[in-house]
Amino acid sequence: MKFKKLALIVLAAIMVLTFTGCGEVKFLSNNQVKDLTDTYGTPQMQMTVEYVRNEKVVELTLTYDLLLDKAPITVVNFINLVNDGFYNAQEGEEGAVTSMVFDGRISSSTNAWVVGRYTLTTKGTAKTYALAPELDYTLKGEFVQNGWELPVAEGETDEEVTDSNAKIEMFSLAMYHQNKVENFDDASSAFFLTTSSTQMENYKNYAVFAKLATISVAVDGTNVVTDATEVPSMVLDDFNSMTGTTSKTITVDEEGTTETRSVLSNVIRIVEAKMLGTTDYSALPRDYVIQK
Repeated sequence: MKFKKLALIVLAAIMVLTFTGCGEVKFLSNNQVKDLTDTYGTPQMQMTVEYVRNEKVVELTLTYDLLLDKAPITVVNFINLVNDGFYNAQEGEEGAVTSMVFDGRISSSTNAWVVGRYTLTTKGTAKTYALAPELDYTLKGEFVQNGWELPVAEGETDEEVTDSNAKIEMFSLAMYHQNKVENFDDASSAFFLTTSSTQMENYKNYAVFAKLATISVAVDGTNVVTDATEVPSMVLDDFNSMTGTTSKTITVDEEGTTETRSVLSNVIRIVEAKMLGTTDYSALPRDYVIQK
C-alpha cells in the first residue's frame, strides 16, 4: 500500500515537471502514458442525462470507459472535474436547480451535441441561462491535426499509428474546441456526444476521450433498457429529433451582462457525473494545463 502511494506521488511529480518545468506544454511521453495506464488502468465514469419527450421524463444512465491510453491529458483533467462535481446539477435556494445543459450541435450538418458551455437554472416555471463557469486554463489538444500520435511500435507505418488514435463512435465523448487552426489547444471543460456514425473521421480534429460501455434508460421512473451495450433506437430517435433551436437571453458575466444566443429548444441536462469503482484519483496532477 505504501509503495503504491509513493508511486502515485512520484508519477504526479513527473507529470507536473513535464507540464510546468519548461514553460511549454507538451504531449506526454510513451513512458508517462504507460505509467498512467499501469497505475489507473481504464477508469470508468457514469453520467446521468435527463430530458423530456412526449411529456415523459427520459433518464439515461451512461457508463463510459475513459481512454487514458488514447488521450491521457484530457482524461486526467476530466476525472479531476468529475471528482470536483463540476458537471453535477446543483440545488440552490427555494428549489432552484442549476444544471449543465446540451446547448446545440457543433454545426447544423453534424449530430455532435455540445455540453458544458451553458448552465440552466430552473425555479418553478422560470428558466435562466448563463455561461458555464470559466476555467483559468486550457488543454493540449490530443488529436491528429494537432500533432498527437500514439506511441509507434516497431514496424508500424504512419497510417497505422494515426489509425490507432481513438475514433468517434456512437455516443462517444470528445473535447469541444473552437476548431481554429491557429489554436487547437483551447478546450477545457466543454465536450460533445455524437449520435451518428458519419462523424467518425472527426477523430482527427477532436480529442476523443470516452467510449460508451453501457446505457440504461428509464421513462417516468420505469426502467425500459438496462445495461445495453448499444444505444437503443428510441434514444437515437429522440436525439435526432431534438435539433430545433430557440433564442434565449444568456447571462455572460458576473455583472449580469446578457446576450441573445441560440440554444436547443428541448432541454437536455446532466444530472450527475461520477467516477465508478474504488480507485483513488486524488494524486492525479492539476498543473499540467495551459494557464490563460
